[in-house]
Amino acid sequence: MSTWKKTGMAKSKSSDSPSDKQSFEQNALSILYSAWSEIEATPIDRLPTNELSETIRSVFDQSEIGWKYTIVNQIAGKVANFNLDALCLQKGAGQTGSWEPREFAKRVVVVWNKSIGAPLGDSEDPYVNNIFRNPRFDASMRKGRRKPVVFDAVLTVLEHAQAATSTEDVTESLKIVLAQLRIYLVGKKFDYAIPQRVSLINTVGCIEEYLKKSSGGARLQAVAYGLLIALKKRGLSLGEIASGHVNAADSASLSAGDIECVLDGKNLLTLEVKDRELTSAEMESSVRKARLSNVTELLFFVHRPTRTSPLYSDIEAIQKIVNNQFSLGLNIYIVGALELLEHCCVLLGEEGRKSLLVSVGEALDTQRADPKHRWDWSTAVGNIGTA
Repeated sequence: MSTWKKTGMAKSKSSDSPSDKQSFEQNALSILYSAWSEIEATPIDRLPTNELSETIRSVFDQSEIGWKYTIVNQIAGKVANFNLDALCLQKGAGQTGSWEPREFAKRVVVVWNKSIGAPLGDSEDPYVNNIFRNPRFDASMRKGRRKPVVFDAVLTVLEHAQAATSTEDVTESLKIVLAQLRIYLVGKKFDYAIPQRVSLINTVGCIEEYLKKSSGGARLQAVAYGLLIALKKRGLSLGEIASGHVNAADSASLSAGDIECVLDGKNLLTLEVKDRELTSAEMESSVRKARLSNVTELLFFVHRPTRTSPLYSDIEAIQKIVNNQFSLGLNIYIVGALELLEHCCVLLGEEGRKSLLVSVGEALDTQRADPKHRWDWSTAVGNIGTA
């Protein structure tokens, strides 16, 4: 059983005391953090679904922020304390299980939402609208709604959660809501607020911090692609630059490598990204692909834990491959990603560095990278110069 599901098992009694209230809110925040981490770690095609998945997705697809918050907020509260009424909007309503969803939203869900990139919007008080001043979320609120279909969808989701017979059942509802939020974010366009001016230190520092999180190569590939695009814009003849899907096998996509630069049918440069030490076995595999595609310039763009960590293992075997392939017409280069990036950023100048940052975001969007990688890039560039 996962940590967040265990946490959700608590059935504490509702209390007005500050200590109990704080404990309840901290418990709920912990549940959301753990739940979202679990959903993020699950492949898209294996996310949990049920008969309400499409209904939930329709709520996230529309523009009104309040409704998006509602299905997360009300269900998260009930997971943290199963005795609460998932349809209650005001504690003063007096019904069994009544609580304060508005305050809970401000102190719990808003905090969680900000921490993961604000996919629900940036409202500090999402329950401020008049509609949330009703005692309870029920059909009496439907009259006068601009989008009654969306209202009906929210009501259906909350009624389903309230009808749960156990904490496990309502916990599953929360999982499915968060799963649909993640699926919604996959197709969402992200904003990357690139500053008007960006220094060498800020550019490299931003990318170095961004690459600290593991991504299976997705982040590094976007950075490498962005660098090549920026160099091309500054006049380097690289032809057409094509970046494959980071999780697709190169052989399946008929690609010579992760990124290819092709001009008039000739492969000018093939780049392989490695977010760990390069091994001789990996190099041999890349060499085979390169020779099948008549590649003459093969670059390994390697990012490792620290700049003093080795670029590759099997040193003797790799040096032998490099020497042998040179005599056969294939130039092989192995470079540290951050070192090459830093040197190129000097040559790119300020406009070129801005172009690099823009192109990384475009690459993440084009390869439909997981939302967490795009949110983190949006946050990274947005934080440039704020420290």
